[in-house]
Amino acid sequence: MIYLPFGIKIISAFFEGWRSILYLLPGAILASVLFIDLPWGSSRTYISLCISYGTAPFIFSAIDWASRCGHHVPPSPELSWRKLIAVGFLSSIMISLLIHIFYVPHDTASFDLRLNAIKFALGDMLGLIAVLALLPPVLNFVLHRAKPN
Repeated sequence: MIYLPFGIKIISAFFEGWRSILYLLPGAILASVLFIDLPWGSSRTYISLCISYGTAPFIFSAIDWASRCGHHVPPSPELSWRKLIAVGFLSSIMISLLIHIFYVPHDTASFDLRLNAIKFALGDMLGLIAVLALLPPVLNFVLHRAKPN
């Protein structure tokens, strides 16, 4: 499965940092209420939302902090794209592992757990790549269409 919302999470965390959580959380809660029916009385629901929406801003913040400590020059646009994809990759793995640790019953076979975690991370990365591939042509079309003749 290609999970497109993951691409939106990464891009919003790239541009907005920690504020992206505030921007995306109302939509996540609405989608959860309408489609998933999460148990809102359970702490696992809140842990899941924190993991899902807080991991990318955390990794971006950690990389920004590490780059400031090394007194590096500001990144070029090529490095920004690389950073976006690298953080997306790290976030997909971290989210997959953390969600599977918190949600999968411990009596599940470890092979199934690893395979599901890999599928989850792969779907996230495919979603990020799809969003990054589709966003420029869509924005180009919309911006040229909106331009007055």
